[in-house]
Amino acid sequence: IKGLLSDLYYCNIVKKRVYWRLQDSKHRLKMHLRQRINRRSLVTKSYFNKYAIDSVDDRERYNIFFLQFEPESTTLPKAGIYCCQLLTIKMLAEASQQMGIKLYVKEHWWQDYRTKDFYNALRRIPNVYFVNSELDNYLLIDKSISVASQTGSCILEAFLRGKPSIMFAYN
Repeated sequence: IKGLLSDLYYCNIVKKRVYWRLQDSKHRLKMHLRQRINRRSLVTKSYFNKYAIDSVDDRERYNIFFLQFEPESTTLPKAGIYCCQLLTIKMLAEASQQMGIKLYVKEHWWQDYRTKDFYNALRRIPNVYFVNSELDNYLLIDKSISVASQTGSCILEAFLRGKPSIMFAYN
């Protein structure tokens, strides 16, 4: 009887392993298909830089908005309704335009891919200009009127350099 029970136990384990392997392969196939579909709409930072200016004029008046890394699961939830960066930039661009100030947007240094639609939506917002992602943050902060972002170290850097900062998040 012991031998029979051990054989049945072994069969159950084998069945579970086969079942998990089938489930795992289905999951892998779904993920592969999703990646293939989404990959078509993803672009690199070079797409952003193609539309960006390479230097900032010293005489220009501008606010700078630093894009956040996405998906950022630890900080963007603290931004509440402002977790949508497009909404935040649109509001800031309209307010800046009323004051005759440009709004520059700089891509996060660690962000490699975003959707092409995101960048195209940003380009359609009036008074929004891209700044090359390779430009020095401190140079941009020092020459700007104010610095804005949802969260991140750029807000602290601006504060420590004596620049007004707009943080669209719970502090």
